[in-house]
Amino acid sequence: MKAKNEKVISLTNIFYIIKNDRKKLFIYILVFAFLAALLSYLWPKEYRAYATVLPEKQSDLNFGSLSGLAGLAGIDIGAVQNQSTISPELYYNIITGYSFNESLLKKKVKLPSEKDSILLRDYFENYQRSNPISKIYRIPFELLKLLRGKGVSAPQDDSSPFIKLSYDEYIMIERLKERISFNYDKINRISYLSAITQNPYISAQLLHNVVEQLKDYVLKYETEKQKENVEFIGQQVLKAEEKYFETQMKLASFRDENRYISTEKLKTQEQILNSEFTLAFNLYSTLSQQYEQSKIKLQELKPNITTVEPILIPIRKDTPKRKLIVVVTAFLVVLMRVIYLIYKNYNNIVVVDN
Repeated sequence: MKAKNEKVISLTNIFYIIKNDRKKLFIYILVFAFLAALLSYLWPKEYRAYATVLPEKQSDLNFGSLSGLAGLAGIDIGAVQNQSTISPELYYNIITGYSFNESLLKKKVKLPSEKDSILLRDYFENYQRSNPISKIYRIPFELLKLLRGKGVSAPQDDSSPFIKLSYDEYIMIERLKERISFNYDKINRISYLSAITQNPYISAQLLHNVVEQLKDYVLKYETEKQKENVEFIGQQVLKAEEKYFETQMKLASFRDENRYISTEKLKTQEQILNSEFTLAFNLYSTLSQQYEQSKIKLQELKPNITTVEPILIPIRKDTPKRKLIVVVTAFLVVLMRVIYLIYKNYNNIVVVDN
């Protein structure tokens, strides 16, 4: 039940206030939409290149019945077989890493208008235009840069486990990271990458460098894991060989010492020693074969990332989206104007409900 003299907002009054202000509202929409359109034309065009990559699932080493045999010998051979390849979900962490992007800036790219290739770093410094808003935003930072002096590249120590960047390098890497995007479809196990710059050829070359560098990184990672596998199996071969010769000598010694004695107890002991020898021989033989196979696989290991199709040089611009900018600007003008009118005419909008 409503209380008497309760104050409510009159939608009818709001409608009439907006209706009476429609001429000014229309002028505001035209003015700001024109400014937004003008600003969008001053905004540099940018082109986005796309790539779809698939991670190839590498076959594990086929140990077969070796796992059960090794288990009897107390060897956890499954530790090698269960080692998984690098997950595609981690590609984003790789691509956004500072070392990854620092290497990208040192890659060469080719502009159609230039005879020689240039570093990607030089392209961003000398050819990439800033948009109007970023120019205004960067004025204080440029002044600080002039006062502080030009940043220089930090000397790198190859033996150091750390990355040292200058302020300019850090800013450039952060901007480069914003121009590379990565999405992973967990259901279909497909990775989508894209790169955007103001030059369609540079966008395609940048994306190509990203994919190739990602392949190299994954190849290095998988090779290191396979080397660990080879080293692990090699150690087990040595242990199995030692065990094989040990059981062989025990069996030979037992037969020499009991050549002319034949009792059920000695026969049982001989059977036990013979079983241990057979197990050790089978384990040593199988591990030796697997060791050779793992070394062959190390030599044949290939990158486990495949590009579905060649990267297409973009034809249409990706930004700025001028129509969207104008529509959003007009909507915001209407919204702000209505809020202003409601605030200004609050006393006329709120009425007492008897």
